[in-house]
Amino acid sequence: MRKRFLVPACILLLAFLLPGFIASTDPAGAAPNPDAYKVAVDANGGDVAPGDVINYFITVVNLGDSAITDTAGNEFEDPIPDNAFYVPLSAQVVQGGGTIAYDIANGMVTWNGSIQPGAANALVISFSVILSGSLSDGAEVNNQGTLSWDADGDGNKESSEPTDDPRTLQADDDPTRVVVGESLGNVSAFKTAMDPNGGSLLPGENIRYDLVLGNANPTAIEARLQDEIPAHTSYVEDSAQALNVNGEPVGTVSYAPGEGSLTWEGQVPATGLVFISFQVMVDAGAPEGTVISNQGTLQYDSDGNGSLDKEIPTDDPRTDDADDPTLITVSSPAMQTWYLAEGSTDGGMETWLLVQNPGEDAVHVTVILQTGSGPVTEPDLANVEIPALSRQSFNLGSYVTDFNLSAQVNCLDGQVICERAMYGDGRTWAHDSIGVTSPSASWYLAEGSTGGGMET
Repeated sequence: MRKRFLVPACILLLAFLLPGFIASTDPAGAAPNPDAYKVAVDANGGDVAPGDVINYFITVVNLGDSAITDTAGNEFEDPIPDNAFYVPLSAQVVQGGGTIAYDIANGMVTWNGSIQPGAANALVISFSVILSGSLSDGAEVNNQGTLSWDADGDGNKESSEPTDDPRTLQADDDPTRVVVGESLGNVSAFKTAMDPNGGSLLPGENIRYDLVLGNANPTAIEARLQDEIPAHTSYVEDSAQALNVNGEPVGTVSYAPGEGSLTWEGQVPATGLVFISFQVMVDAGAPEGTVISNQGTLQYDSDGNGSLDKEIPTDDPRTDDADDPTLITVSSPAMQTWYLAEGSTDGGMETWLLVQNPGEDAVHVTVILQTGSGPVTEPDLANVEIPALSRQSFNLGSYVTDFNLSAQVNCLDGQVICERAMYGDGRTWAHDSIGVTSPSASWYLAEGSTGGGMET
């Protein structure tokens, strides 16, 4: 029976915290395009101590459009770090194929094989070391392997890629660092925020928060997440859920209206993840530029004694800052404006404003009349609803009598089409013109006549 290995949460997190990672294939030509990641896990959890066993997990994903082939020489080499000793027979292929071995003469782990393109064909290998018993607090043990491959098909390995520590998101291709006396950060809590509708976040819309709790320890941990609903928002009832990697409910999640906080209690599985999500609604009166700030706290049992003795804040993985709150900013509704320069309601002329709503939803418009003596606002022309797939006509002579009459139409929540129709001499003649949606520094007007009794 094949032995079952568990991949650390930090490796699984790559798919969630580095969304560009699977889509970053270079379209120029068929070639391998690998990324290599390495995480370190303290086998007994807690702070790293002299003599501890450190398990290294290396993940290689080929994001290109051709395979990494097995050519002469090792495809992967990983020297055992100073002040550490290889654990015999610990080198394993966790996922994928090829052969792994320990090169005693050169003191390194080697792997040989091929890697097909695609995240589903990722290679995962592991090995373990024992830290020297003479190390003191603060001592660093750094480890980094190198992937080598033939990029141009000539049989030679002319390309290489060092392993990267994915827990240092802003540092590319850095060694995986273990510090004696410090935790490896095997428990993590990441949170992101997004507008489910897409586009800019507007008052009255929902924010969805997605949290990923990770446990890279070899045993499950008891944990509690507490998350206060942020200012300028309200909790969306029954929106919270907590799931494991199989999409099954895990733990219990509840909302306390009196406290305005969300609580999840349960176990984060060994080398596993818990996904928590919930939604809040932005207050209708939230001003433009309001920053919605949210951060939860994860408490957990670090030593298995039943007490939640450690806590960490949630972190936004999209920023450079560690342990920072997750921020999202409220925008103002995008307002469409139409300008209709020509019009007159004096001298026996009629001017009508025609507003069409071609959309599937009702919209609201406000009309501002601009006359020779300044702007005119009328209550009847404010926030007027135009039903879906309809047109409404406004007789501007009902509001002002002026030879100089222009109109500005502001659509507050959608898109409309505006025209201006004029009638004169008892409707024996008529004229119509479309509006424009922006002013301009230059205008060209091709039509006009001052002969034959016409005015222009």
